[in-house]
Amino acid sequence: LMSMDIVENDNGYQMMADLPGVDAADLDLSVEGNSIVLKAERKHVHEKKTDKVHRLERSYGTVTRKFVMPKNADMNNANTAFKNGVLTVNVPKLAEVPPSSRKLTINTA
Repeated sequence: LMSMDIVENDNGYQMMADLPGVDAADLDLSVEGNSIVLKAERKHVHEKKTDKVHRLERSYGTVTRKFVMPKNADMNNANTAFKNGVLTVNVPKLAEVPPSSRKLTINTA
């Protein structure tokens, strides 16, 4: 249900998800720490009680994908666009990567 591309350039990261047949109201996109979580649902369009299905090859249902972004991804300034069944998420890079470790001062008093 969801094919993804993630591309990095000098300014940031771009994620593109193909979501044909998914309505924007059926998308849930969130940031959890340094991860982006995408949930999408494609609903059945056939009436189960009245329609006689001869072939059902398209996938339906809910899918969830979680992507851990690099430490230099500026998650606070991510932006999105949804057009023609393609969700695009742009995440700029931080100017400076915060250190992952630091020294602590030992107080003896």
